[in-house]
Parts: sequence; C-alpha cells; structure tokens
Amino acid sequence: IFLLIFSLYSDEILDDTLIYMGA
Repeated sequence: IFLLIFSLYSDEILDDTLIYMGA
C-alpha cells in the first residue's frame, strides 16, 4: 500500500513539474 501511495504522489509531482516547465 505504501508503494502505491508513493507512486501516486510521485506521478502528481511529475505532472506539476511538467506543467511548470511547459508554462
């Protein structure tokens, strides 16, 4: 369960990073 949460959290950060760089 911990790994699942960590994966979702990492994906969210990655999406935010891509949006920030693309802006």
